[in-house]
Amino acid sequence: MYPSTYLKGADLEEPSYDCVIAAVTMEEVTNSAGETDRKPVVTFTEPVGSGQARKLILNKTNLNSIEALLDMDETDGWIGEGITIVRESWQGKPVVRIAH
Repeated sequence: MYPSTYLKGADLEEPSYDCVIAAVTMEEVTNSAGETDRKPVVTFTEPVGSGQARKLILNKTNLNSIEALLDMDETDGWIGEGITIVRESWQGKPVVRIAH
């Protein structure tokens, strides 16, 4: 199986990772139903987890968590900031969350 460009909960071998944000962009992503949508994507300075992905598609929860953690609504200010991502379970599946 080929590694994904985007980080998934199953990629996280450790319970948490300290990451530095290198970029925040809007990207066309395809969901499991095959539908495409524009989503905010954080790129980290270093690869994370077993798949060595550098990008995390931000759902509303993770977007709001980063905004609150960094006390910044504008994503341009996130560049160079450090966050911690954690592996959690949601509906029985591993997911990526932002630690507070």
